[in-house]
Amino acid sequence: MKFIVMIICFNLFYPSIIVQSDKLEAIQTIFNFEKFQDYLHTEIKDRFPYLILENKYFTKDSRITINDQPVLFEKKANIKGDNYLEIKRFVVQDKIIYFSIFYHLENVEFKGCLILNKNQWKIDDYDIIEY
Repeated sequence: MKFIVMIICFNLFYPSIIVQSDKLEAIQTIFNFEKFQDYLHTEIKDRFPYLILENKYFTKDSRITINDQPVLFEKKANIKGDNYLEIKRFVVQDKIIYFSIFYHLENVEFKGCLILNKNQWKIDDYDIIEY
């Protein structure tokens, strides 16, 4: 009985703990966002597989897709050319995630924030900056 009470109390005081699966759903929401996909040019098959520069936010084993194709995590030294994405920022604060993703081939940055609403991530505010 004490264990159940502790779980209930934990959920009352820490209801918005973001776990890895939440972060994966959030990053997938970003990569599925139509306006960002316009810059990824998923219709060009030579761009597959998409590469993400290894980072502190996700592990190599993270299952992320772009246009239903798995992305691969690579070290900078193993990437030839500019066809890769870099997750520059992915900061979790309560039920909000602030992100910045740079696509080197297109020289474009997609940044903004996601909000967790009814167990679903929604892009709330964003900018796409072409350099």
